[in-house]
Amino acid sequence: MWVLVVTMVDRSLLTLCCYLLAQAGNLYVNFFIVSLAELPCQLLGLAAVDVASIGRRGTVLYGLLSSGISCVVLGLLPAGWLQVALAMLGKGACAAAWTVVRA
Repeated sequence: MWVLVVTMVDRSLLTLCCYLLAQAGNLYVNFFIVSLAELPCQLLGLAAVDVASIGRRGTVLYGLLSSGISCVVLGLLPAGWLQVALAMLGKGACAAAWTVVRA
């Protein structure tokens, strides 16, 4: 049951970030930036699991929470580089949380 809830929240946040990301700038450049941002965030998520004070639950919690907050703030910002940077933060946090769930 827990995996189902995490997957539903994760995929909805991921969809929000991707659709809001398409509003600012060139679609192909933004997709390239998303692809570059995902790998380091996944590695950071796996490294955070080994920290005793954070663990799996903390990594997933902080990843999904920061992703959700960045997506909400993203909708309030005007189109520009700050919107793209915040979308990358949300996408990266979501990717890190999803990597921890699947690992």
